[in-house]
Amino acid sequence: MVSVIIPCYNCELFLERAVNSVLAQTHKNIEIILVDNRSTDSSFSLMKKLQEAHPTKIRICQETKKGAPATRNRGLYEAKGEWIQFLDADDEILSNKIEGQLNLITNDDISLIIGGYIKINNNRGSNVEITRNKYTDEWMNLIDSKLGITSANLFKRKVLLDAGGWDESLSSSQEYELMFRLLKIGCKVAYDNGLNTYIYKRNYSISKPKDKEAFDEILKTRIELRKEIRRHLINENRYSDKMHSIFSKYVYRLLWKRRYQFSQYYNKIMDEEEIKVPWGYNVKAILKAKIAFYLKAPLVKKRG
Repeated sequence: MVSVIIPCYNCELFLERAVNSVLAQTHKNIEIILVDNRSTDSSFSLMKKLQEAHPTKIRICQETKKGAPATRNRGLYEAKGEWIQFLDADDEILSNKIEGQLNLITNDDISLIIGGYIKINNNRGSNVEITRNKYTDEWMNLIDSKLGITSANLFKRKVLLDAGGWDESLSSSQEYELMFRLLKIGCKVAYDNGLNTYIYKRNYSISKPKDKEAFDEILKTRIELRKEIRRHLINENRYSDKMHSIFSKYVYRLLWKRRYQFSQYYNKIMDEEEIKVPWGYNVKAILKAKIAFYLKAPLVKKRG
């Protein structure tokens, strides 16, 4: 069985779309767990209506501790399935997503399936195609934020519990911190090159907070996590020159536009972490961003 866990917070406008995308799956051995997280709109009433319409498929519960990690953990502990599909309430999955990923499990060692997705920007009406497995090495993908996204991946329940579940103290970088712990305990990965998940980008998304200070904190959290990954790989004698190149480019991309705003932090990171990028690397990044902005056209990244 696959347990599909949908955290619900003020999601009355799009929850039904997410649920319907799960009910339409070609793999039918599925349960849906809707976890309300102190919604103040009509989300909980809608959850009950959906459960009444599909009593054998849908269960509902409530989590009072605020935040997606606690809500996902509540669903994880309630789940009965061997595999876990986390699905944000404003996202949706295509009908063959779960079956296709289950077919990639060629042996019992595999416990994490990494999926690609389509990001839909509601504000500009553009789509961004993203395939996350850029490298053949999962640690390189982890460093470069190319190891999937919550709704696109599929997790084995046992390894999630073995790793301790989601870190409820984090407000950002939650999925990559979780996958870091999964890799540390020996989690084996398979890659799904299909694009069977739709991620809807909205103004209130955690990736684009309105609060500038919150955005700055998210940026620093991402960098600090990569530093922790780097230290782990160095201690394990697994850190290669290519990994350092990927690490350097990732950190540089995040910090370069804010190098004056974070001048002390920028200089400290560049020096302590020995950040090295090819000459002209920033020029390429600027040109790519400006072309995408002025054309206002879908930006398609080459599949890895």
